[in-house]
Amino acid sequence: MVRALQRRAWLRRLGEEEKRLIAERAAPAPDGGQAPIASGGARRAVHASLDTTALRPLFEVIVTSEDAARGKPDPGLFLYAATRLGVTPARCLVYEDSPEGIPAAQAAGMHVVDVQCFREDQRP
Repeated sequence: MVRALQRRAWLRRLGEEEKRLIAERAAPAPDGGQAPIASGGARRAVHASLDTTALRPLFEVIVTSEDAARGKPDPGLFLYAATRLGVTPARCLVYEDSPEGIPAAQAAGMHVVDVQCFREDQRP
C-alpha cells in the first residue's frame, strides 16, 4: 500500500515536459504503428496511474495482468499486446523496467530496451 501511494505521488509530480515526452513517444509511428501499454500490474492500478497522469487517452491498447494466464517472465502478455495491435512480435519494441519483463519480451521475439535505471526503487 505504501509503495502504491509513493508511486501515485511520483506520477502526480510528472511535469508537463515529461508528459509531453511520453505523449510524443506514444504517438503513432509514421507507418501507423501504435504504442500500447503491456503491464504486469492489475488493470485497476494501471488505469489509475494513466488517469492520474492524464495519459490514458494516448493508448488505444492497454494489456494488463488480467489478460494473460501467467505473469512475466512468461511472454504471453507481450504476445497478446502484439495480437491486439495486429503486428508480428518482431516488429515490436519494448521499453521494459522490470527484470522479469526483459526475458519475457525476448522470449516473445521482440526488441527490448532496458529502462530499469529509471525505476525509483532501483536508484542508489
